[in-house]
Formats: sequence, structure tokens, C-alpha cells
Amino acid sequence: MNTRLESGSRGFLGALEVRGHPGGTVLSLPRTTSGVIVQQQDGAFFLMDTEGGEVFRVNETAARIFELCQSGTSLDGAVQSLARGLDAVDQEDDIRADVQRTVVQFQELGLCEPSPV
Repeated sequence: MNTRLESGSRGFLGALEVRGHPGGTVLSLPRTTSGVIVQQQDGAFFLMDTEGGEVFRVNETAARIFELCQSGTSLDGAVQSLARGLDAVDQEDDIRADVQRTVVQFQELGLCEPSPV
């Protein structure tokens, strides 16, 4: 599974927010930036910044990761959801790394809020 943003790949950094949870620490996906929406047209997926006017073409997996960021899902929840949707439950480590890389790209492009330091 590889996600793709047309603007190229970027490096990895700690893009996830750590939240306290009764069962331990939970890593949350960052919230999306206000005004950014997912659109699908003729089988293609786009992230559209309605306030800044930018449009990014993404693949279906990147669009799904963005939607998971919109819903406030945890990293584990996102990995499980994607693994089930892709029928790839045996590839959760690869999916986790891909989600983390994609979230970093979203943050660098201003599509998701930066993580607290």
C-alpha cells in the first residue's frame, strides 16, 4: 500500500498527538485544517482547500487517511480500518508507517494542523 500526493514525498517526523487514555497512551491523528474537503470526480480524489484555493490530487488511500483525520480517529483505529478495507490485516506495520508518512505530508502542505510540541 502506498499513498501518493502529487506534490512529492516528504520525510517522517512525529506527526501524531499523544493523548492520555484510561488504558494507556493513545496516538491520535491530527485534526484537518478548516476549509479542506475531500472530493471525488471521475474516479480521481482531490483535497481542496476552499479557503486557500489549492487543490491536491491524491490516491484513494490518501483520501481515506484524510477522512480518518477529519473524524478524529486514533492511529490504531486508522490502521485497523485501512487494513480491513484493503483486506491487508497482515500488513499493519506497513500501513502504520504509510499513515504516518502521509499525515506528515498533510501537515507540511497545511492540510492538517501541526502536532503540539
